[in-house]
Amino acid sequence: MSDALRTERVKRERFMPFRFARTGLKLELLQAQIDDETPLLQDAEDRDQSELHLEDDRWQRLRLRLQLSRDPELLSQLLPPQELQRPAVRLLLVVSEPRARLRRALPLPFEPTTEAVTVEVRLEHHELAGPCAITPWLVRSEPGRAVSGFAHAAGHRLASGRALSVVPYAPATRAGQFLDVQYRSFRQDPQLRSQPYRLHYLELSGDQPLLLINSDHRSIADALDARGQSGTRARLREVFYDMMSVSVWSQLFMHAAEALSEDGTTRHSWQDGVLAELLPQVFPNLKRHHERLRELIEIRDSDHALGQLSALCDQALQQRLDLVKHMERLVQDTVGVGRG
Repeated sequence: MSDALRTERVKRERFMPFRFARTGLKLELLQAQIDDETPLLQDAEDRDQSELHLEDDRWQRLRLRLQLSRDPELLSQLLPPQELQRPAVRLLLVVSEPRARLRRALPLPFEPTTEAVTVEVRLEHHELAGPCAITPWLVRSEPGRAVSGFAHAAGHRLASGRALSVVPYAPATRAGQFLDVQYRSFRQDPQLRSQPYRLHYLELSGDQPLLLINSDHRSIADALDARGQSGTRARLREVFYDMMSVSVWSQLFMHAAEALSEDGTTRHSWQDGVLAELLPQVFPNLKRHHERLRELIEIRDSDHALGQLSALCDQALQQRLDLVKHMERLVQDTVGVGRG
């Protein structure tokens, strides 16, 4: 990573008065074993998956073999130079499942010269009433001298990584392959604890977008995670997801438009995916993708780019999403009023 990109990334992620790397750690699933069955080994290309679904409910104990690794330059980004010889840090895996009120921290060995560590995590069946998140953290293990821009108190969180979500049921069909969705307690997140009112937060500084949904709003999180296809809970889920989608898709679109180069290329494949999904509704009169990209670039580079792009995106999302239909279904299911 170049110094310019690293500086830009630090600026984006600094909600706190000290450096924090949200994507500085990488958690990979190496092996999963249910009870005494044969362990399931993960192929190399599947190890960085963010979800493990347990489609069969007939199990008692789950063993996960995980590997936690870090960027070799991570410590030099997060600690003052005088602490790099003896870094006062430790690694943790935090296991949390809000519905069952499960939360425990597993300390891991840390060696400055070792960039990866392997650990086993065990889960009991009764501990999983819903999705369980296993989140890696790098924290200070002892206080240090106060240096501007760096964390110095014991317990301060320095870095995190994408969580592994263990889901005790089969995966639901989800449109789009470029957005990772995870539940997280914002009260426990060092960047978001000052914003407990937020329902969600879209992280766009990494290679793949990460949508964090605030699990502290438990009734809303439960509604979003409802599995049925009919009834009030299903209607609430539809409306809630549509309302979030307006905000999320708007941010994804504007970010992808901003990243678009003059020759129509983007920095990340997910940005191509976002534009391919939305541009047919943004420019319905243009039939070819390269024509839509050229029109988007012209508008983006004009004097009124922000307002025009925002209006076009809103129009496309209202056409794409089924918010009106879902709201009508919710009204009909709750108060019994049909279409007027």
